[in-house]
Amino acid sequence: MNAVVIFDVNNPKQVRELMRAQGYATTWSSGEGEEKKIFNLPSNVVWKPNTELQKAYNDLVSIVAISGNKLERCMVLNSTPWFGVVGFPVT
Repeated sequence: MNAVVIFDVNNPKQVRELMRAQGYATTWSSGEGEEKKIFNLPSNVVWKPNTELQKAYNDLVSIVAISGNKLERCMVLNSTPWFGVVGFPVT
């Protein structure tokens, strides 16, 4: 299962970077060759392939705790089916 994690915290950039260090991605790719597209996820969304939803939730809670952020709300979802807009990278 692919876990998509959506979260609201006071410092999403910090949490996003810490989640990336745990193997979570901030982009989504689709297609191959000339048809390949990279989708840039919003600043409060990460995802990880082959990860159970409970594990993704536990990872988020742990990272929020060590970062000193406050978890206001979150959703952890399976990633299929999906649609998206490519967008620009988050800075």
